[in-house]
Amino acid sequence: MGFTGGGATLYASGHPGAGSNLPDPLGLIGSTDGGRTWVELSRQGESDFHALTVTRGGLVGFDGTLVTTRDLKTWTRTTNQIQPYALAGRPDTTVVLATTENGLRRSTDAGRTWTTVPNAPVVQFAALSGPSTAVGVAPDGTVHTSADAGQTWKQTGTVPDPVQAMTATKSGKGTQVWAVTASGVQLSTDGGNTFNPYTGKAGQ
Repeated sequence: MGFTGGGATLYASGHPGAGSNLPDPLGLIGSTDGGRTWVELSRQGESDFHALTVTRGGLVGFDGTLVTTRDLKTWTRTTNQIQPYALAGRPDTTVVLATTENGLRRSTDAGRTWTTVPNAPVVQFAALSGPSTAVGVAPDGTVHTSADAGQTWKQTGTVPDPVQAMTATKSGKGTQVWAVTASGVQLSTDGGNTFNPYTGKAGQ
C-alpha cells in the first residue's frame, strides 16, 4: 500500500480490511481529519498504489504503471516508465525522487519526466526533509544525504537494524531521520550520522 501526506490532507491506497465495504483495491482515498475518516477520490476497484507521494504539482503514484494527477481524479502515464520501490516528494516543490534497483531517478516536473542521477548511491528508501534536503537509505542501512535535492550525495551513518520504512523531517537542530525497523523506531537527530532507539521525545 502507499501512504503520503500533503498539508492537512492524507492520501492512501491498498486493500481494505476484512468486513469493509470499501472497494478492493482501494484506489486513491483521502482524509482531512488526521485519518479518522476517509473519502474515495479516484480509481476505486482499479489501483493499488504501492508507491505514492505528493508534490506541488499534484500526486505521483505507481500501481504497476507510473502515473501522475493534478486533480486527484484523472491520471496520466509518465513519459519515462520506471519501476520505483519508493517515491519521495513534498507539497512545496516539484522535485520527486524515485528509488529503483537500477539506481536513483529524479524528476523536476512533479513526476512527468525522469532522468537518472549520475553517481548516485543505490538507495531503497528516500525522503525530502526540505525542498533541497534529501535523505536516502541503502538496502544495507547506509545513510546518504543530499543538499541539492538529490543531485549529489554524501555518505553519513548507518541504521543499526534492517529498515522497513523511513522519513526525514526538519527541526531547529537540523535534519531528523526516522527509520522503522523490526526492533522499533530508530531516530537520528544529526542528519543520519548516528541513530538511537526512539524513546518518545523527538528532541532526545
